[in-house]
Amino acid sequence: MIQKESRLAVVERLSVALQKLTNSSSLKLGSDCAEHAYLAWHILTENGFNCRVAIGAAAWRIGPNDGDVLSHIPRRADILAAKSTKAIPYHAWVETDTEVIDFSTHTLRLKASQLDAQDGGNTTVQWCPDFLLIPKEDIKLYGEVVQAPREGVAFYQEIPGMLEFMKSKGFTVETGEEDLAILRLIFRNPTVHVMGINEQGLQAKLESVTNQTDNAHEIAYAYPTSPSATEHGFGKEGCYTVKAIGKQEAFLTKSQAIQHVAQLGTTPGRWSIDHPLNNQAA
Repeated sequence: MIQKESRLAVVERLSVALQKLTNSSSLKLGSDCAEHAYLAWHILTENGFNCRVAIGAAAWRIGPNDGDVLSHIPRRADILAAKSTKAIPYHAWVETDTEVIDFSTHTLRLKASQLDAQDGGNTTVQWCPDFLLIPKEDIKLYGEVVQAPREGVAFYQEIPGMLEFMKSKGFTVETGEEDLAILRLIFRNPTVHVMGINEQGLQAKLESVTNQTDNAHEIAYAYPTSPSATEHGFGKEGCYTVKAIGKQEAFLTKSQAIQHVAQLGTTPGRWSIDHPLNNQAA
């Protein structure tokens, strides 16, 4: 039986890992709840959780105003008329016997901005938790979420038969082995910096900070198939990149990268994997 403290620690660590993976590489961030849920299910079960993926309806009050409610409520008519799962406003999350665990809530602010861009709205977002771990008795009814006086409440309701119907429309529950391998790596190494297709702007900022100090280096992890790993010939297995003294090199293992910077005599930049502040316990 997992103790409460260790349960929360596992969920928190997994939340960090999923955010790093999806923020850096998801091609449909904001509408990738199923990917979050199925990846999370694998890691949670590997760490002793008795859980499953649930699919159905959900809603969150994220601000104090009447319109500050995000909802995925699939109506029967819409479900029957849908030609693919893209037309169904469903939500996916993880459940235990007593809890709802949702790792995709870190995208609520992004979801709101995406909807505002479509309908011209102006949603106030005052609640965007990294994850939700809620006892089932604290889950609200949909009407209670809509009528709540302030943010911070959520509705989840699994729809029986929804998963089977979605499978008939082409939905797949397969989790990419590559994504799962990367997630396991990040989960085991929570301070690792992950570079992906969504982080080019962030990486440019990190480069500008790092380059301010000629004697600084930055070690970062480039996951398999990422542009950085592919560029350096490690597209299949991923690699650790070292930026120092005006150039960048790549190494298969973290220890090789650290040995290289030791030979260079450089010091860790703030965002380098080996910086002391990045090696503190999570």
